[in-house]
Amino acid sequence: MVHLAGTLRITKLENAANNAREAKLNQKERLDKLVLEWSNINRSADAEAAEETMLEDLQPHSNLKHLQICNFRGTRLPVWMKDGLLQNLVTVSLKHCTNCRVLLLGRLPHLQHLCIKGMQELEDWPEEEFFPSLTSLKISICPKLRKLPSFFPNLRSLKIKNCDSLKALAVTPSLMFLILVNNHALEDWKEASVTFLNSDSQPIGQLRSYVKLLELKIICCPKLKCLPEEGVPPSLVHLVIQGCPLLMEQCRKEGGGGSDWTKIKDTSLI
Repeated sequence: MVHLAGTLRITKLENAANNAREAKLNQKERLDKLVLEWSNINRSADAEAAEETMLEDLQPHSNLKHLQICNFRGTRLPVWMKDGLLQNLVTVSLKHCTNCRVLLLGRLPHLQHLCIKGMQELEDWPEEEFFPSLTSLKISICPKLRKLPSFFPNLRSLKIKNCDSLKALAVTPSLMFLILVNNHALEDWKEASVTFLNSDSQPIGQLRSYVKLLELKIICCPKLKCLPEEGVPPSLVHLVIQGCPLLMEQCRKEGGGGSDWTKIKDTSLI
């Protein structure tokens, strides 16, 4: 079993009892993808606490590239995740880990794709988390998440859905695809530019968000009052705005146009 390679999926982990350490996943250096899944059923408080120990015991080898955890009921992620011990991770998916309150993934230099779904108690994503290679981020059904890390330098695609406490986005100078759905508190585009300094602390350039957008969908985000201050870029080819009364009023064409009409008049509005 030490030479197990490729993808390993372990389901119904609630039945594993105290045998998780025997799997010796930290010795499986040829594993490329690991899926750890509990059944989506109610558990006692004692069982939920035991899952934290179990997940610690299921630490994979540092060569792992793809990790998915489903229906974990512990209140915290394992040390081997928050300390960034899996430096080769390319993809992380956390689905219905309903009791985790803080997202601690450590510094993952190669992480490209991150999916966070159904983390009902998630409140905090610390600022020190930094993902220089992240290109795709999907967050959905995280009603208590209040904020994101402030800067994603290479993010290309961002989808946020049903995050009722999130008020602001992040600075994303490379973003090309942005989908926002049912985020009832969202009100800040977070357009602040990032200034780069040389060795003498002199500014050598700035990066702003939304300058590379190809697609923008905004659906049922009622607190958004306007489009980004700099408008939408010429590159934008697909724009959808629905269920956002304040924003739609500013983008109206009728009656001489709203204050944001000039930002989108050359764009195909669907």
